[in-house]
Amino acid sequence: MRATKTSWNKFDKGTQVHHRDNPQWRGVVVRDLDRGMPVNGVVLVDHNGRVARMHKDLLRKVTRWDSGCLI
Repeated sequence: MRATKTSWNKFDKGTQVHHRDNPQWRGVVVRDLDRGMPVNGVVLVDHNGRVARMHKDLLRKVTRWDSGCLI
């Protein structure tokens, strides 16, 4: 029996992301529109109540260091 991965997507639903060129821009992933494309696909991102389609290569996950939390 093969071991299966539970999540091989780049961004899961509810992941906080920021823009590659502007770290002050933040959003939350609502839905992955291209599950089969982990790099060049498109996701729906909620930013200030507006949902927009964004390419995955423009987004980066928010880490604890990015979020301003030092603990």
